[in-house]
Order: sequence, then C-alpha cells, then structure tokens
Amino acid sequence: MKKENVLVCIANYRNAAALIERGMTEKKAFKSDCIVLHVYSTEDGDSMDKIEERDHIQRWADEYNATMVFRPLRKGETIAGIIGDTATQYDVNHIIIGQAIQSRWDLIVHGSLVNDLFHELDEVDVTIYKVSRSNVAKEPEYDKGISGWVYRENGSFIFSLGEPSCKCYQGTFYQLIHTDFTTGIFKVQLNGEPHILHIILGDIHPQHEEALKEAFNQMEGHVS
Repeated sequence: MKKENVLVCIANYRNAAALIERGMTEKKAFKSDCIVLHVYSTEDGDSMDKIEERDHIQRWADEYNATMVFRPLRKGETIAGIIGDTATQYDVNHIIIGQAIQSRWDLIVHGSLVNDLFHELDEVDVTIYKVSRSNVAKEPEYDKGISGWVYRENGSFIFSLGEPSCKCYQGTFYQLIHTDFTTGIFKVQLNGEPHILHIILGDIHPQHEEALKEAFNQMEGHVS
C-alpha cells in the first residue's frame, strides 16, 4: 500500500513545534512519513539570526524524527513551485501550512499560494492552520557577518578581525547590533565540525577553550 506522506511547511520558526506536532498526528493516522520544509531567502540566508532560526526548526524536526528539508528561494522560483517539487520528490499527499499573521508568508497564504499549489499538484490535500498572532518577526539581534579569525599565541586563543600570519581558523563574526564593542558570535568550522564561539569585548569566552585546544592540537599535529 502506498504511503500518504505529510509535508509540513514552516515559514516562521516560532511555529515549528506546533505545526510539526500536527504533521506527526497526520503521520500516525496515515502510517506515513513526515517531511518538514523551510524555504528561506538567499538575501538573508547567511545572517546569524536566520541560521539560528533554521537550527531551531531542525531541532524540532529531530525531536519528532521528521525528515528536514531546507531550500533557498532563488531568483525565478516561487514558494509554490518549491513546495510542489518537494511534495513530488517525497510522494506527499497531505500538505500543512501555518497561517502566521504579520509574517512574510501571510500575504502569500491569503493570496495565491494555495491556488498555485492546486496548479502544481493533483490530488494533494492542503490544510491551513491558524497560529499565534504573537509569533511575528522580531528585530535582528546581530549585524551581517564579516570575516574573522581565531589563532593560538603563547598558549592563549586570540580572536581577530584581521587575518593573522600564523596558523588559524577562519569563520564569520556577527556583532551585536546595539554595541560599539567587539561583542557577538563567531561561527567557525573546527576540524570540519561547526562551532559557535561567544566573543565578549574582543575576547573568546573561556568555555570554548577545550574545543579550541583540541582543534589546534589536531591542526598542528600535537597529541592532546
């Protein structure tokens, strides 16, 4: 018997838990799989706030053992088209969309998205759920990312906005908006693993020392 898979479309990360839970209810009813889709703009896809929002959605998808799909909205594409492609790829028969007042998807949901989906897909149920009016976009906390580096000097780990001449790890620094100090978050790959380091007044928070020590020891060929 063919599965009637469920696709949950998440526009606002604050609605992730409620919508995924509804998707899981349908998954159990149809004995099928649940796929979670989040479409994001390429213009702000790399901002720290958007990365954290996607991480939030991913955590809820993992919590419910749902398949997570992230798709950038590229020039010439439509959200309905991406939803349709994803539904076809995963043999989806039921689509769940959250109607978030004052969200970026609000006008799309009220306008042509559902009609566009009917043109994209045949014999697919589309359900729109009301979500909390308080779940609206908040002001960004961080500036857009700029390049940053972390290196080791005399046993200490140094964060710099200028590239050092010694061995180092390069990443992206997101400064808190309402400060003139070098305070924010530094996203970096340490030996292939993603890490987020907290930078306070230009210094790396001590909680990251062990992870940095291990990463630099591996880079330099030392034994931990």
